[in-house]
Amino acid sequence: MDRQPRWRRQALVVVSDAFAVCLCLIAAYLLRFGDLAGLARLEWWLLLGVTLGSLPLFYMVGLYRSLIRYIGPQAITNAVKGVTLSTVLLVVLALFGNERSFPRSIPIIYWFTLFVGIGAPRFLARA
Repeated sequence: MDRQPRWRRQALVVVSDAFAVCLCLIAAYLLRFGDLAGLARLEWWLLLGVTLGSLPLFYMVGLYRSLIRYIGPQAITNAVKGVTLSTVLLVVLALFGNERSFPRSIPIIYWFTLFVGIGAPRFLARA
């Protein structure tokens, strides 16, 4: 992995983050409702909007600025900022999308799962 060009490594991290956002939102619904029937409440446009909208937010807070091997305490701060902005985006899209049955616990569950989904791979890669 170290011999890959920087742009290729960053693209891999961006794709990994996109999958993490999708999976964490799906996981939030599964954890909230406890079965696959609850997953039917997740609207496809909400999943797509949060996924595509979160990546620029992650870029803005600096999650793609440093290489994995140089991650330090600032990376945790950036991850918290990025995950929080992604959660705010989720709530805003749900409210403006007129999502009447949007459970209030979903953003909380989503925040925690996304923090693990974004942070754990970075720190595992560093180790």
